[in-house]
Amino acid sequence: MATKPEMDNKDKFRKVAQTLRGAALEDCALCQETLSSSEMAAKTRDGDLEDPPEWVPDEACSLCTACKAPFTVIRRKHHCRSCGKIFCSRCSSHSAPLPRYGQAKAVRVCTHCYVFHVTPFYSDKAGV
Repeated sequence: MATKPEMDNKDKFRKVAQTLRGAALEDCALCQETLSSSEMAAKTRDGDLEDPPEWVPDEACSLCTACKAPFTVIRRKHHCRSCGKIFCSRCSSHSAPLPRYGQAKAVRVCTHCYVFHVTPFYSDKAGV
């Protein structure tokens, strides 16, 4: 039987998971993919790399794509190397290699891509 702290942690995890599911970005091209993570891992192992996404031009964006905070002299714009969209530093604080684009070194990725695209790719590739 689970102890009270274990149950509290499970409840917290469920709430966080629900929040993340609701945080999916509008028009995320990566969310529309039909390849599974294991198929993507196989393509990468075979050297079948994709072109990286086109970056949203700086002048086309005045708000963070995720939290909608306005960019200022202090709150700067950062491009996610996985999806090409523009985010503030809080919403793009993760780093990960992107082998699908031939990027072996860890690069900046947004929270959405890190949670929904990068992490499942690696956990599936590792056989988890």
